[in-house]
Amino acid sequence: MVNSPCAQRLRRTLWAMALLCYLAGIPASGQAPLPHATRITVSAARPHSFEQDTLNIRIFRWVNDHHTPVLDRLFSAYVYLGSGWVLIPVVLFAWWRRRRLLSPLLIAVSVETILVTALKQIYQQPRPLVQLAHVHALVHLHNASFPSGDAAMAFAIASVMLDREHWAVQAAWLLYALLIAYERMYVGVHFPLDVTVGTLIGLLCARVTLAVMKTRMRSNAQIDGEK
Repeated sequence: MVNSPCAQRLRRTLWAMALLCYLAGIPASGQAPLPHATRITVSAARPHSFEQDTLNIRIFRWVNDHHTPVLDRLFSAYVYLGSGWVLIPVVLFAWWRRRRLLSPLLIAVSVETILVTALKQIYQQPRPLVQLAHVHALVHLHNASFPSGDAAMAFAIASVMLDREHWAVQAAWLLYALLIAYERMYVGVHFPLDVTVGTLIGLLCARVTLAVMKTRMRSNAQIDGEK
């Protein structure tokens, strides 16, 4: 069996990626798109929630109600780019072509996953399907809504991967993350507040991680220069 430093790093990366995929919910995400769009009416009493803000619901309704068959098919497929599965090609690409971003990527996604999971457990906010009637639902999720884990992961990935890239590459990563954020409302599983907080968590984790890693690299370079 090959035990070169490169092979060892690859094995560590694959183990880390497997752990992240597990934390991100790949084994049992419960996020299978419905065979066709459905309008769901909830007749039960709506639970008390801080997401019942008028503006929050109004923005959700505007996004969720403006749907077409083409967009339904597009976003039913796009949901997979916000799931843990997307970590596999992204981490492999970082290991192969952007090695300097591999550690920040793994750390940022790990931290945002922990934060999102903790906040979901603390606040236990119901999904729009539970709180509202007549939701255009393309996906059924039953866990807590606040904040959006997909938005957090997408913006953590994008914020790390666009570091020091050409503007066109940066725009592509940003578009990917923005579409994930929009998709979460379009398919009926998140309110704008969920997506906004998830976005901020992802951005914060990525930028702090990059800043710490760069500071550490500069300190190590200064130490090496003094030797």
